[in-house]
Amino acid sequence: MGVWQAPSNTSPPNRMTNLAIDNTTAGAKLTWSNVDLIQLQEKFHVCSAVQPPPMPPSSFTASMVSSSSVTLSWTDTSGDMAGFQIQRRVGTGNFMPVTSPSPGTTSFQDSVQASTTYSYRIRAVDSSTNASSYVMSTPVSVTTPSNGNGALAAPQNLTATADNTPL
Repeated sequence: MGVWQAPSNTSPPNRMTNLAIDNTTAGAKLTWSNVDLIQLQEKFHVCSAVQPPPMPPSSFTASMVSSSSVTLSWTDTSGDMAGFQIQRRVGTGNFMPVTSPSPGTTSFQDSVQASTTYSYRIRAVDSSTNASSYVMSTPVSVTTPSNGNGALAAPQNLTATADNTPL
């Protein structure tokens, strides 16, 4: 911690006394009292080092693999990040966290229930917990089929009648 004291022989309207700079913690802290703000500008270059959020991933898609599995795919467009956050909504419910894939990951396979609509959204997160916006204003959605193999269910209770018409 360093303390800079302004001379006390002047009293301009924008004056405070001491400036303390504490850079021993994770975030540097500035506190001041009775310091001449013009002198402060002359003595110190004050700037804010706010890290912008990472770029969101692109080309986000959801593909139905079967009635119990959905594959999510995306393109990693951010170089400086800690990973991703994927959220899922069942039907018209609220989005809830599903997984947090690590950096460089470009797909995720989700276990789902049959005959259900799922919506997904994804964003990138950096090590400072800054997060990008979610990809797309409309999340990607899939509706799983009712049977176990991803195909349409076979029709039931069909009857056939011959009509003797030549082909």
